[in-house]
Amino acid sequence: MFHHFGVKAVLYITENQYTEIDTGVFKQKRRSFPLETVFFDGFPELFYTLLRYVRDKLMSQKSEIRLCLVFKKHTKLK
Repeated sequence: MFHHFGVKAVLYITENQYTEIDTGVFKQKRRSFPLETVFFDGFPELFYTLLRYVRDKLMSQKSEIRLCLVFKKHTKLK
C-alpha cells in the first residue's frame, strides 16, 4: 500500500507482561510478532497457534495485548 512512497507498513501484535517486584515497582517483559502474510502462508498452523495464545493471555488478564503499526523505509528490489 505504501510501497509507492518508499515506506513499508507492518502490523505487529505486542504483549506487555508486568510483574510486581516491590510495592509500586514493576518489571516489564515485552514480546512482539510481525503479522505478515509471508509467515502465515508458509506456516498456516502458526496463525491458529497465535490466536489461541492471544485468547489465553487475554482471558488470564495477566498480559496486555496491543496491535502496533510500524512504518519502515522500503526500497524496491530490481
